[in-house]
Amino acid sequence: MNKKWKQVLSCFLILLLLSIVSLGTTASAKSTDSLNGHLIEIGEYPQTEVTDENLLVELNGLELNWQSYEYLNEQKERSDYMKFADVSYDGNKYRAVVFSEYRPDFYFINGDSVQKQNGYETDQVYWFRYEPLKWKFLDETTGLVQSLLVIDSQAYNDVIYNIEDDFYCDPDCTISAYDYTSSSLRVWLNRVFYNQAFNEKEKQMIHYTQIDATESDKVYLLSFDQVKYYFFYSDITNRPLIYDDEIFRTDYAKVQGNFCDNEDLDRAYAYWMLGADSKSGGGIHGCSIGASIISGQTVYHSGMTNNSIGVRPVMRIDKSSGLFVAHDCTEWTVDVPATCEKVGLKSRYCYTCGITEYADIDIVSHSDTDNDGKCDMCKKSMFYLAIKPFLEFLSRLFARLSEIFASI
Repeated sequence: MNKKWKQVLSCFLILLLLSIVSLGTTASAKSTDSLNGHLIEIGEYPQTEVTDENLLVELNGLELNWQSYEYLNEQKERSDYMKFADVSYDGNKYRAVVFSEYRPDFYFINGDSVQKQNGYETDQVYWFRYEPLKWKFLDETTGLVQSLLVIDSQAYNDVIYNIEDDFYCDPDCTISAYDYTSSSLRVWLNRVFYNQAFNEKEKQMIHYTQIDATESDKVYLLSFDQVKYYFFYSDITNRPLIYDDEIFRTDYAKVQGNFCDNEDLDRAYAYWMLGADSKSGGGIHGCSIGASIISGQTVYHSGMTNNSIGVRPVMRIDKSSGLFVAHDCTEWTVDVPATCEKVGLKSRYCYTCGITEYADIDIVSHSDTDNDGKCDMCKKSMFYLAIKPFLEFLSRLFARLSEIFASI
């Protein structure tokens, strides 16, 4: 036997052995368990407005240490027209908010400021309860989480300077107003929000994230590219598609002047700010509507000094911290029944996470309950179905042998 025929025979025997082994094994199913879309609780922040009359009487009777937000007024000067005070009472923490004039904003609804349209009047004290912050997993591999709700409303840059059509965030006009690393919102996230929302133990659970070549933060914003990646393309990266069907804002975000354009303001999809992708004019400083993320209507450019846009911070947390929230899911609903030839699809809704989870339904076995020799579902011969794996093996084997002989 010449050398070439020995090679052919060797290849044949190897292929035969591998194919036979493959017939006796079943590919393991890919795990559908994922943290993506699930929630954790870490930190606390003012969220729900206090409406209980008896509690309001008690809170308003406390001695308060008012602090200025130092927000810009209509004259673009920092002022104490809007103030807050934090107190602890009966085992809970509360924040009082009062303002003598409305916060300047970009949007006006029927001639009213956003704060007024949201139901808040000047020179009246409003109280908000500190509550645990819920965060939704976007990427379990990196521990990336995003605030479930819009929790505040801030401008991308408090003040901008312009020379013709170029915008800057410093008086010398040397730093682009699109530069997130120099933005006032970045300062607010990492100095004000970070220190108010997390205690020292919680801060140890939050990792630094590189936001550009030289800078890193513990709290930041999703860029437009990240929004596309985590919300548009999750289904082609073997991660569950994360649906933000209902993105709502807290009462505290409303008193800060967060804008939405839904007539039913209590059920509105709140706008939220995106971070910039670069230090150049290519950065995104607009906002996004959570309800429209999947459909693609996501980015709306807005004035960078517009403080009516909501904030949904993101950060990377230690996944071993044991902060996961118990799920409250409906029973599985069959969306597409499985057959003897195709997998099915089922879904369930989690009230805790506010998401719909999808999972495959395994292919069912062929059966012949009426003993007519055919599968009850696909109507194919049971004898054919029994030998089909072997026939498919032979087909693959002969195809491979043809390739080998063609290359000799």
